Amino acid sequence: MEIIEYGDPDGIPLVVIPGTPEKASACAPFHESGVKHGLRLLCVTRPWYDDKSVEPSFDLVESQTIEYLKQRGIHGAFALGGSGGGPFALYLALKNDSIFKRCYLLASMGLPAPFVTHAKSSATRKLLELFQGSNYSEWMSALGAWKVDSQHAHGAWADFSVLHGDWSKFNLDSACGVEIYHGKDDPNAPYESIQALAALLRNVSWHITDDADHITMAQSDVPQIVDMIFGDVASAAAER
Repeated sequence: MEIIEYGDPDGIPLVVIPGTPEKASACAPFHESGVKHGLRLLCVTRPWYDDKSVEPSFDLVESQTIEYLKQRGIHGAFALGGSGGGPFALYLALKNDSIFKRCYLLASMGLPAPFVTHAKSSATRKLLELFQGSNYSEWMSALGAWKVDSQHAHGAWADFSVLHGDWSKFNLDSACGVEIYHGKDDPNAPYESIQALAALLRNVSWHITDDADHITMAQSDVPQIVDMIFGDVASAAAER
């Protein structure tokens, strides 16, 4: 599994799992902000983006990320997941709360059923229609027409298969704190979906702001909310 590091190589470890369909290189614009806040950004590419033969799962991303941390002697870290990467970051952090004391979710997908019901974006609804109809070839054609290359298009399909699959192994009793940054009217990440997930968690803090909306964030390579979260991670690390 590819993990690319940005930011301060001697800084506070922050595992970043980007959204769908994004690979680790999408985090490159965050480098300077990571340096500014003293964060070592460990940015994850979910394995099926590079290898179509991989069977996608929450467990695969979790186990390979933990192995990466162990090999580098990292015993304490934070996690951040955006959009479709949010549940992967959450699964990682909840399962390993001896390592991750806090997980940050940015415009994240929550539980799949309310996501399907409440997503308003026309593109998201089109993808849901194709996925629910098991129309892989049409999915690939649609994303190709949207100028998404085949690696990212397949990665998005595999993401959907996990995100709209079995969530029964989430450690909902975990002591890990969860910080949710979300826009109330985000058409790509319906509030009802993350709200339903948050209701199942032990330790949640909410930050509702339009700065955490997909449309607002798309207007900048380094959205203001990302820099704010990096500052919050640095502050939380100092408290520890």
